[in-house]
Amino acid sequence: MVFGEGDGSDLVINDIAIGRIGQLSCWAHLQPLSKYAMYAQNEQIHCAAWPNLALYEGGACALGHQVNNGASMIYAVEGGCFVIAACALVSKEQQDMLCDGDPMKEAPHGNA
Repeated sequence: MVFGEGDGSDLVINDIAIGRIGQLSCWAHLQPLSKYAMYAQNEQIHCAAWPNLALYEGGACALGHQVNNGASMIYAVEGGCFVIAACALVSKEQQDMLCDGDPMKEAPHGNA
């Protein structure tokens, strides 16, 4: 895995006025030991960051909103915490700029 070299010691929870808050991004939510590192610190509020889900509709099911929302809900149940699940917003202008010259990205819903 991409993040397989870490030991979890850099996954920390911050204690702020409204509670113990932490964050993971994207598929880190599917890594059991990453989640455990957060749960073990008594996380109360979790910020789940996801990519722009609409770009993958109908193309890459593993990146679709169903999986990401499901993973966020499971995180809340397993961790006994509140989860704020946010995704990136990408305008049509940004898509045009980022996808210029890449037929796979330019195809409707990421399908070539």
